[in-house]
Amino acid sequence: MNDNPQTTTCSHCGSGDLALGLRLGLTAEVGHIGPQYKDGLLLVGNEPMVVDLCTACGHIQRLYVKNPDHRWIT
Repeated sequence: MNDNPQTTTCSHCGSGDLALGLRLGLTAEVGHIGPQYKDGLLLVGNEPMVVDLCTACGHIQRLYVKNPDHRWIT
């Protein structure tokens, strides 16, 4: 499996205008949107999600985390 697949065109409209690696954010709260993981016995972390976006049509091409090496909370 490729760890960093780079898409060159939008799968929805075919445009090559992609913005890669954009951070997701919150407007009213502090923190990141993303899956939670255990970091020690009591600590819980949150891995930020990243998005690849077509700037021509707005289609989200890919949604991912940069560091997948965690003990995820299910």
